[in-house]
Amino acid sequence: MLAVFSNELTKPSAELRDHLESQAALIAPESGEQNVLKQIKATLQIGRDWWEAKERYTRRKEFTKFQAEQSITPAEGRKAMKLYHQFGDWVEEKLLVINGAVSLATLCHPRFATVVEQFKEAKNLTKEFVKNLVKEVRDAARTERRERQQPEPSSGWRHDPEGGGRHYQLPPMYNEEAAMKIEALAKEQGVRAIAVVEEAVTAYTAHPTINELKRLSHQEEMQAAVTEMRDEHIRMQREIIELKQQVQAPEPTVPSISSWVEFADSVNCNRSVLLGTVKLWSHPERQALATLLADYLSEDQNNLDQVTWVPEKLLHSALSKRAGRRRHLR
Repeated sequence: MLAVFSNELTKPSAELRDHLESQAALIAPESGEQNVLKQIKATLQIGRDWWEAKERYTRRKEFTKFQAEQSITPAEGRKAMKLYHQFGDWVEEKLLVINGAVSLATLCHPRFATVVEQFKEAKNLTKEFVKNLVKEVRDAARTERRERQQPEPSSGWRHDPEGGGRHYQLPPMYNEEAAMKIEALAKEQGVRAIAVVEEAVTAYTAHPTINELKRLSHQEEMQAAVTEMRDEHIRMQREIIELKQQVQAPEPTVPSISSWVEFADSVNCNRSVLLGTVKLWSHPERQALATLLADYLSEDQNNLDQVTWVPEKLLHSALSKRAGRRRHLR
């Protein structure tokens, strides 16, 4: 009877052990990380579907109908879209690390935009690193909110019902080191603590403070910097004037022409060449060229068809000169 339950008889074979292990692996529940990753992927997929639907349905009624047909509420859909927009292209490992330290939905807030970029660029991302940066952002926001909500200090003046006047009541002093110094000075001089404070205020207002000295020093440095910049600007202006005096513009060369046909041949009847040639001419020289063109147009009415390549301004000036001559002859 004992032999039936001995280790030798009840020990399974190697084949049976491998089979049992394989079956156990098939029916074993998923690990916690795998389950979390599956939920994250499902949420990102929902956010992607909602995002694409929002881009596809341009009319509000169509997108509202799409929301009504889904199995989740519009608020959950908007939350999924934010997650997809923020973490849609992230690798799975970083999503698991961040989700283990802080909620992914929390990082969708604009105040975490900077730290999210740091998480995305980090090569070795850890939960401690995520928690520390998130804590810094939250502490900064909490401090800013506390300072914004802090009430303005109330006045310390109090009315004296007996004498009819008023007195100033100092608030509590929480600087222990300064309070101990005031107490020691009061005992040493045999006066009250308020007398020490009054004497310190008098000395403080009679002599420039450290901040005042820093401000004056800063003003002197700024004045010196402005003076140096002004001197440098004056020096550069002088150099520019000297360079302009050294560099003389070339005098425009006006060819000696006696007729419009000769000039047209010199520029090959090309508008661009004409403009480049007369670019450096003076106004009288251009007027002389317009006079030659007016003479050419006056010779024959058909000559107007030969100057279609001439710039409109020059042609208009020549036509005006020709019309003026005709009026003068009449």
